[in-house]
Amino acid sequence: MFREMDPAIARGEICIGASELEAGLPFRRALLENPAIREALSEAELDTLLDPTGYVGAAPEIVDQVIATVTQGGRLAHDDQGAT
Repeated sequence: MFREMDPAIARGEICIGASELEAGLPFRRALLENPAIREALSEAELDTLLDPTGYVGAAPEIVDQVIATVTQGGRLAHDDQGAT
């Protein structure tokens, strides 16, 4: 789906200016106005990358495990000092 992009973008080295965000420019719009990003990504590709359902990782599964453990009367170990 995605085109090959500039390695600097892939490494997160292309930044938007703080002045754009401080001026109230929405993050998505600031990204779209950056020429390097605009050259590497289409608007649809950027929207896909900014969609939180794509980067929450295993969080939903971890939450389900914690809830199941607590619901079953289990305890969650936090550290080696016995805190729970």
